[in-house]
Amino acid sequence: GTLLALYNACLECMIPGNELKDVVEGAKTFLKKKDPTLLTFLPKNLGFAIGLEFRDGSLVLNNVNTTKFAVGMVFNLAVGFHNVPLTTEDKEKSPEVIQRLEVFSMLIADVVAVQKEGLPEVLTKLSKEFGDVSYSISNENEGAEDADDDDVEVVG
Repeated sequence: GTLLALYNACLECMIPGNELKDVVEGAKTFLKKKDPTLLTFLPKNLGFAIGLEFRDGSLVLNNVNTTKFAVGMVFNLAVGFHNVPLTTEDKEKSPEVIQRLEVFSMLIADVVAVQKEGLPEVLTKLSKEFGDVSYSISNENEGAEDADDDDVEVVG
């Protein structure tokens, strides 16, 4: 869907010579064309460099960083939507546990290495296709025996 396509659009920006801010700009350009209503739910940064420190604060993928991508740089690319409101229509066609939610968030994250040519190499070698992903949603506020009744599990 939209999130996976957005993730791929971000990868396309991570090439030598581009600035780190190009990733956020590319994400915004993609969403303006695909679904502008999601722009307000895009995080302020979409990842960071990984090196001697787990999170290099000077190499954040945000809208102001003019550092240029270079061959061999490694990043945690984390693309998602935060606190997207669920509509009444969304809730009506969902399991009960989801009907109680007001908002949802989604995230795709991978470790990627900038290459000399082409897209970065994705070092996290797992599929991101919906049918290959499984997740579970349960009500954490209820007792364990009640939560089992509300579990939602999707397995591809």
